[in-house]
Amino acid sequence: MSTFVRTQIFLTAEQRRRLRTWSKHARKTASELIREAIEDRYVRRPTPEELQSALGASFGSWKGRKSPSTRIVRALRRGTRWKRFLS
Repeated sequence: MSTFVRTQIFLTAEQRRRLRTWSKHARKTASELIREAIEDRYVRRPTPEELQSALGASFGSWKGRKSPSTRIVRALRRGTRWKRFLS
């Protein structure tokens, strides 16, 4: 079993209300939900299946665009290109 360290966080009233609501719905403590959220967001690596699913979901997102992607990327980089050389 893991050793736990106490941590204090500040939440808005709305965040606290939503956390309580979800806690009751999921039948878990607020601490459990927060630990799970941290694990999912900052610790856990996506599985190959999750990555493949995300890639599949994005397929075709540029379909129908009039401007080729290389032109868009160049336009986005144009304003900061000189800054990269100074770094």
